[in-house]
Amino acid sequence: MNPGDDLLYNKGVNPSIPQVMKEAPLKEAPSEAISQTTAAENEAERERLKALYAYDIMDTETEEAYDNLTRIAARICGTPVSLISLIDPERQWFKAAHGMDATETPRDIAFCNHAIKNKDEVMEVPDASIDRRFKKNPLVTRENGIRFYAGAPLRTPNGQAIGTLCVIDQKPKQLTREQQNTLQVLADQVMILLELRRKNRELQEKEAVANEHIKELEKFAYVVSHDLKSPLNNIFSLSSLLRDGCEDRLDESEKRSLDFLQESAASLGDLIDGILNHYRSDKLLEANREHISAADLLDKVTGLFSHKARFSYILRNGIDILNIQSAPVQQILINLIANGLKYNDSKIPHIQIEIGLDNDFYRFSVKDDGRGIAEEDKDKIFVLFSTLSSADRNNKHGTGIGLATVKKLTEKLGGEITVDSEPGKGSTFSFTAER
Repeated sequence: MNPGDDLLYNKGVNPSIPQVMKEAPLKEAPSEAISQTTAAENEAERERLKALYAYDIMDTETEEAYDNLTRIAARICGTPVSLISLIDPERQWFKAAHGMDATETPRDIAFCNHAIKNKDEVMEVPDASIDRRFKKNPLVTRENGIRFYAGAPLRTPNGQAIGTLCVIDQKPKQLTREQQNTLQVLADQVMILLELRRKNRELQEKEAVANEHIKELEKFAYVVSHDLKSPLNNIFSLSSLLRDGCEDRLDESEKRSLDFLQESAASLGDLIDGILNHYRSDKLLEANREHISAADLLDKVTGLFSHKARFSYILRNGIDILNIQSAPVQQILINLIANGLKYNDSKIPHIQIEIGLDNDFYRFSVKDDGRGIAEEDKDKIFVLFSTLSSADRNNKHGTGIGLATVKKLTEKLGGEITVDSEPGKGSTFSFTAER
């Protein structure tokens, strides 16, 4: 078939197949009625075009999923040509074209322009050369012109017909009822693809907006937190100088007030540091994987705490070298160890670290001999800014940021974190990271 071929036909007179579309006799109508009809038609067309443009599909590249449906339609209906045709104000554009090279034709000669007017049925034209609507159509009168056409409407969930899945032949023919039904089923599959595409695009747009908001929030948190650090340090330093320099002139109440001021400043400083670390944690994930020995990893982490606790290690499954994003894994271990030391009343806390394999993951665990966590609190501890009522060994309350950061980093590494704990018997935090 030559470029630009497209067809539409009226149903034949085979008594075994009911007519899909019949022409009504023309009647004269008052000019006012014509005006009202035209206005209604114009509004209907605006709504139809609005529905079409919502899919943002016009003039997009070819896609195999749509091409496959036209191949199936042509095979089932026994025609050389099958098209997914979408109708805009001036043209019909083909999202997929099996058996034809053209990408579009003018709307005023498009058979599909007729098919969308009856959006509830397959429109079939057995022989366009004797159909008074199409017999003078240049797509019919040209050499090897269109003879047979059948088009199933592409109907949106709101009932708008935005185009058709059609089949075309250069010789007259007629579809069976089963072929008609199958053509409509395939047209419905086209709409499923279009709906999935639209929803996926909307999700991507929402994700882009959400990511932009996250970036703005991170920037805001960093700027605010950074700007608060300087005056906060001044408050802490000045209160310390005042406490030390005027101790002999202060009564107990005034000393307690200064102590409280210092404690409050220190707590606020911890909160600011926690916020900064939480929002900076994504930067850790930008690091590439590296090969690092398990011994070196543990030395780097525990070296920060060696004066505060004793450590023991278990390496399972013959683990020696790890292939991981080292920075985020180290940060997770640091947070978990710090937590195990703070909420621990032992004179010299004991931390046991284990590394093993779990299918496609590395499994890390940090076991402490601290106070433990009540069953009802296990879900709370990973929620950002959620804190428990108890103070740590230095009588300071947590910020509710450290374990939330741990959970965030673990999930970004493709793993998960769990806790096994009992009050008075310590806790074991286990997390995984993809190998």
